[in-house]
Amino acid sequence: MKNLALAFLSFAFLVGSSYAADAPNIVGTWKAISGVSSTTGTELKKAPAVLSQQPWHSEINITEQKGRVFNGATKRPDGSQLMLAGAFAANGKNFTISTDKGILTGTYEAGKLEYCGATLSTEYNLTFCSTLEKAK
Repeated sequence: MKNLALAFLSFAFLVGSSYAADAPNIVGTWKAISGVSSTTGTELKKAPAVLSQQPWHSEINITEQKGRVFNGATKRPDGSQLMLAGAFAANGKNFTISTDKGILTGTYEAGKLEYCGATLSTEYNLTFCSTLEKAK
């Protein structure tokens, strides 16, 4: 029984330690290579729906990263920028980003950032998905 308990603890330690992956270094400028978006008005502010086959954010600039947490800014279609704060999950692949207008969730895989997001606004409704790669 003691050997079984030791074996289980050893297995749990190995699985737990292999799960905590290092986050990739994503500091730099990331340019959109594809994306889609859908916008519409709200209950109080009517507006026609717009379906687009273009990315909503043209680029994301990550200015600082410490381990799994990072910050920077994202450039919107009108050229304005929103500050962002983000964090990677323990797997070093999934991330969440918060901006003034909404939340993005995504993954880092094969050197690309892929994410989807939505606004938190009473002015309009917006959802979007984008794929970005690091600018050379």
